Amino acid sequence: MLQSYDHPSGAHAISSFTFHNSRATCQIGIVAGTNKELIIYDANSNKAISVVNDTHARHVHTVKFFEGSYSDNDSLNTFLTSATDSYIKLWDLRVGKPVR
Repeated sequence: MLQSYDHPSGAHAISSFTFHNSRATCQIGIVAGTNKELIIYDANSNKAISVVNDTHARHVHTVKFFEGSYSDNDSLNTFLTSATDSYIKLWDLRVGKPVR
């Protein structure tokens, strides 16, 4: 699949993105912009599902889904972000905010 994507809210650049690469059935991705937004993206429908504003004090430079054992389905809903504000946040897709 080859596709272009423009950040919908006008970020200067996409600073990081991730998809569940180890799960062939998962179509959810996360796009981080230089405007401190996270966009939860559905690749099958080619549209944003959710937008989270002001995620960190500075723009997010790393977004990473959990890649451990998938015996616990709740782990599929978690991901980490980090930024140059010296914080790493653990997020839960179901609540749309950091949980740790």
